[in-house]
Amino acid sequence: MQRARDVFSGVEGQPPSPQALFSLAAAGDERAQVLMNEYGVELGRIAAAVATILDPSILILGGGLSQNLPFAQRIIDEFTRRNQDTRIEVSQMGSEATVVGACLLARDVAITHIVDRYHRPICARPTLLPVGIEP
Repeated sequence: MQRARDVFSGVEGQPPSPQALFSLAAAGDERAQVLMNEYGVELGRIAAAVATILDPSILILGGGLSQNLPFAQRIIDEFTRRNQDTRIEVSQMGSEATVVGACLLARDVAITHIVDRYHRPICARPTLLPVGIEP
């Protein structure tokens, strides 16, 4: 949002939140549309770089920002231009998706520490490895 504050500095109606910036873009404000395009392209590039390194079969866009479909589509478009091997989808869980995913991973790590060899984690390639264990 710092860039948005810079672009809208000294202008009445400066967007105080991403949702306000989305609204301005939807209403046709050219500055907001340019910012939304830039942000979407940047996030798509970052996601493609991460997917290239981690090689997931699917990438789920979650959180509040992904619930704005035009913005999420910009991310998806840039991602698919750079990575055709990974499927990308928008979460249907809304803004809770990130927290739910983090809780499931934390649960898996905790259960693994408690019952060790008798537990099979949700993730085949867990992102959190115990200290001192080589993948």
